[in-house]
Amino acid sequence: MAEVIKKADPADRNDLYTQMGLHLVYDPLERVVAVEARPNMYQSACPRGA
Repeated sequence: MAEVIKKADPADRNDLYTQMGLHLVYDPLERVVAVEARPNMYQSACPRGA
């Protein structure tokens, strides 16, 4: 996946991050990127059943 992101057009990276469930926030003063993973693997159905 790292190679896919590295080779992706910068304009398309947001779509890639969204599809992977990643949320990135850049703090320009600290020059830090905060990354939060939000996997969507259970959004359509509860893994334990109804």
